Amino acid sequence: MPTLYNSTIYLNEPPIGQDATVVALLRAAGALIMGKTQTTQFAATKTGGPCVNPHKVGHTPGGSSSGSAAAVADFQVPLALGTQTGGSIIRPGAFCGLFSYKVWKVLE
Repeated sequence: MPTLYNSTIYLNEPPIGQDATVVALLRAAGALIMGKTQTTQFAATKTGGPCVNPHKVGHTPGGSSSGSAAAVADFQVPLALGTQTGGSIIRPGAFCGLFSYKVWKVLE
């Protein structure tokens, strides 16, 4: 599933051909990766895709992890991954009526 950062500048780029580390670790542990959700452009802007808040379609589902939160809130998947660039996991979770949390890894 190629990642284009929700930006048209990568439309003609070839796919990388490998999973993100977290996805590879989940696959190795036996997880079933069901798909990919929408994000805002470069996980940092307000420019997003067709993702909407499943509880109130006219409202935003949040920030860069909005697709993940919307998919869980709409019962399309039991859980999802996201990125925390500010409030990018906790805000979409709250907007979509979910419990969400961020995990920090201390780099050594």
